[in-house]
Parts: sequence; C-alpha cells; structure tokens
Amino acid sequence: MIRRFKIFLAVILLIFVVYNVYNFFNIVINKKVFKSPKVPKEFDGFRIIQISDFHNKKFHRRDFFIKSVITQRPDVVFLTGDFVDSRNPDFKYALNVIKELVPVTKIYYVLGNHEGRLKGIDKFLDDCTELGVVVLRQQSEIIRRGDSLINIVGVDDTSITTIWTIRDVLKEKLINGHLNILLSHRPEIFDEYVNTGYDLIFTGHTHGGQIRLPFLGALFVPEQGVLPTYDKGAFTKKDSMMIVSSGIGTSVVPIRIFNKPELVLVELKYEK
Repeated sequence: MIRRFKIFLAVILLIFVVYNVYNFFNIVINKKVFKSPKVPKEFDGFRIIQISDFHNKKFHRRDFFIKSVITQRPDVVFLTGDFVDSRNPDFKYALNVIKELVPVTKIYYVLGNHEGRLKGIDKFLDDCTELGVVVLRQQSEIIRRGDSLINIVGVDDTSITTIWTIRDVLKEKLINGHLNILLSHRPEIFDEYVNTGYDLIFTGHTHGGQIRLPFLGALFVPEQGVLPTYDKGAFTKKDSMMIVSSGIGTSVVPIRIFNKPELVLVELKYEK
C-alpha cells in the first residue's frame, strides 16, 4: 500500500514538472478588447502587442518567439521594460530580436528597473533608435490615421526617475479629448495613471508572480507583497483600463509555475 502511494506521488510530481517545463518554453496569447468612444473610427480594429519583461528569454526554436508575435498581425508593439536582464545581459541577442521585428511593425519601448542598472544601456538604446524603435523616456508620440490621432506616452521606471517627475510628465503629455495610451513598467501606481486621466495603460514588472496557484493567483510580487492586487490581467478604475502583463522571461529564479510566458494582444474598438 505504501509503495503504491509513493509511486502515485512520484507520477503526480513528474506530471507537474513536465507540465511546467512545457509551459516555460511556450507562449500564450492573452487577448483583450478596449472599447471606448475615444477610439477614433479610423483606429477601430487597431492591434497592439505588448511584450514585457523579456529578460533575454531563449526558446527551443530561434524563430518561435518572432513568429508568435508576427502571426498576431500587430499594428504596433509595446515593449514595457526589462527587455534585457541586468543579471545576465545579452545586448546582442536582444538587438537581434528587435531587428527581426522592426521590418513588420512599429515598436515603442520604455525602460524597466533592469535597464536602469545596466552598464551599456545608452549604447543599446542608441542601437534600437537607429533601427527605428521609438524609445520613450518621459516623452510622447502621436500616431495619426487620416484626421484622427492617438497619443502614446512613455515614462521610465520609478527606479530610474522620480514619482514627481512621472506626475509632471503625465500631466504635461496628456492630450484632452483624445485617446491617451501610457506605457509604464510599474502597475502599483495605477491611481496616478487614473487620476491624470489616461485611458489605456500598459505595465509589467510583476512576472505574474512567476509562481501562481489556481484560484489564488500570484503568491508574491515585489513592491506589492503577498497576494498582490495588480498581479496579472486587466484592471479598470473610473474610465481607465490597465493591462498588467506577466511577461516572457524570469528573474532571480528561472521558473514559472502555472504561469506561461505571455504576449498580450489588445484590439481597439470604437464604441459610442
């Protein structure tokens, strides 16, 4: 009886390990729809792919990640920080990934806490800019279709700049009466984004906790602690929606449990 029980536990453990190893080297596409009267009719159906916390992740096939992005037919790609891992930086690999994406889509990039402590990051960002990537550091960019526009604002991570600077930038770059999209690494300051009036916010940083439990979600996230509020998914407050991506890679501990690497696909929809 005891022997059978040990065999049963061993089989369960093996299934658990195989399942999570398989998930670690795969990608889930989490699809969201953002509906608002602020979405110009010309931008109805506009497709956004968010890539967060890439951390130099390498998959089983070199082209697997690129194909996963391209097949979603994005109009733009948002990189919301920690694209390069500060503990094991590989600028060449990160730049090669970007090189394969820029011919097919426009890329906007904001910095996370890992970029903030990386030596050589300025050269890497210059290389990205030369390739056509729009690096937004307390800056904004307008995307136009016909007579309509949407406003994209990007800020550095709070480990790089101050919360007071971020507050000033959010107010200064907001365009009243239009759709305002914010790219920021940190989700825990959601109220700052809401109170300034941003409509759609893309964040990351949490990795979805890396370890998640069914029905409970993330066990722990830095800056938010145990059982965090903003761990992964879409959160709404007033007229604002914040997307928190659990990201692609890992940090500190190279595991993801019940938490596949994810790409977030957001489609804009005009709604009266």
